[in-house]
Amino acid sequence: MGKLPIDLSSVTTVGLDLAKHVFFIHAVDAQGQVVFAKEVRRRDLLPLFASLPACLVGVEACSSAHHWGRELTALGHDVRLMPPAYVKPYVKRQKNDAADAAAICEAVTRPSMRFVKVRSIDNQAVLMHHKVREMLVRQRTQILNGLRGQLAEIGIIAAQSPVHARALADLLRNNDVSIPEAVVTAIATGHAARASRCRDQRGRCRHRQACQGRSGCKCADVDPKYWSGHCLGAGCQRGRSIRLLGTTTVRRVPRSGASAELVGRQAPARA
Repeated sequence: MGKLPIDLSSVTTVGLDLAKHVFFIHAVDAQGQVVFAKEVRRRDLLPLFASLPACLVGVEACSSAHHWGRELTALGHDVRLMPPAYVKPYVKRQKNDAADAAAICEAVTRPSMRFVKVRSIDNQAVLMHHKVREMLVRQRTQILNGLRGQLAEIGIIAAQSPVHARALADLLRNNDVSIPEAVVTAIATGHAARASRCRDQRGRCRHRQACQGRSGCKCADVDPKYWSGHCLGAGCQRGRSIRLLGTTTVRRVPRSGASAELVGRQAPARA
């Protein structure tokens, strides 16, 4: 016997379990009877939803959920995102794609369910700026701590601060005689170079956050390491100053068993 035809026009609620390549869809009618439950390849997902009548679509608020929320909303569906923790109580058996899709379909119809608003592209872009900058800050801290710890093994120390750690990087770049050549070769091309790139990229992220949507911005003409988050555009309301980073010097203390220490910090100059 062949398969019975599926009446797609009776679908009123859909639970969509997201994935990268293979999605699972659980669709029910107005009486809660399952119309179909099946796997769908990524390339076939939008054509399938285009063939369905406008219906309620439940999706867990996870990776790529906002993208698919925008795409399905454009097809006329009512897309509602839900925190995964609120969907979990509706899973009736062991966790798999089919069980998750059925749980999502059940949870989206609950009157007490809390939903997450579908974000726009612009809103997500702003959040990405913040997340990228936070990642760069973490990477910079990791690199500078590694640099400080490794140079301490040969008697060169520095206080905990990005400003002080940069002075250590300057020692490596200047081929200081107190640092063996093998150490310079091992560290300079790794930690110091990566720390410099993280600093510049972090400055660009701060610049874009401050100058977003402003015309006539002149910040791009300034070295990224001097960016302070203030925009120099003609219409900027956040200030027109650039904070210059203070400098730190390194010296070797002339006493027995001495190690290089970072001393002195000039007051930041402002322009």
